[in-house]
Amino acid sequence: MLIGGIPIGIAGDIDGVLITADVGELKTGDIVVAINGNEIKSEADFNKHTKNKRNVMIIVEHAGKQRTIEIAEPAELQVRGTTNGVGVLTFVNPENNNFSALGHQMGDFDTGTSVNLRGGTVKAVHTFGIEKTEGKRTGVIKSSLRSNSPAQGSITRGDKFGVAGCLTADSDILRQCTTTMPVATRYNVRAGAAVLRTGLTDNMVEEFECEILKTRYQNKKADKSMVIRITDKKLLERTGGILHGMSGSPVIQDGKLVGVLTHATTSDPAKGYCVYIDFVTI
Repeated sequence: MLIGGIPIGIAGDIDGVLITADVGELKTGDIVVAINGNEIKSEADFNKHTKNKRNVMIIVEHAGKQRTIEIAEPAELQVRGTTNGVGVLTFVNPENNNFSALGHQMGDFDTGTSVNLRGGTVKAVHTFGIEKTEGKRTGVIKSSLRSNSPAQGSITRGDKFGVAGCLTADSDILRQCTTTMPVATRYNVRAGAAVLRTGLTDNMVEEFECEILKTRYQNKKADKSMVIRITDKKLLERTGGILHGMSGSPVIQDGKLVGVLTHATTSDPAKGYCVYIDFVTI
């Protein structure tokens, strides 16, 4: 695989329609998945099944739970079918330019809702600063999508284990992927020294020392496969720990890609959770 570590922009099409303002029993962050028994995948679907209609039955999903609600005036609902964000490219398959990124479910910035994606576009990213982690407040890599940049690729899906898609052959992001590395299975991962690969500034991917503290036996896809700790003093001085915006950073051990960084722990900003690379390979 071609190893990533490069921040990428995600302009995603949500699988469903996101409620963006409270209306009665409907709450901001609810995802509309069906109306009067019709599956809703997009704003076009939503408009089709609500235009000039009253008293419709809407099924919404939030945090994995569904509710059925009758809405008298569906035309009054405020909805959105897209979301934008930034994550880290984990790897690219050189045979077909298929990629995996982020390592966990996409979060909608405005509502805080985790959403699945049914499609979308990959964008280049401008990184312009670091807000350090202080105390229990997790810091962030300050970045934004380059709005005037051409599409770098397409998104095919986004789920609990990250965002997948395909980069274009002339993608600037693809050109930055120059390191090839074999992929290890979860059965080869062990506690001990490792490397975290990530980009903190524009057009620069760096490698930082870390340690795999714990591995978990998982015979099927699950999150929190590993716990790592950042040991690189330079990284800790610059960031204070793991930052928002580092999700998707590849973890390397013994010259092999073994996992994907997904979250910082709440108890120690230098520690984070990772998913085995087995669970995100495409």
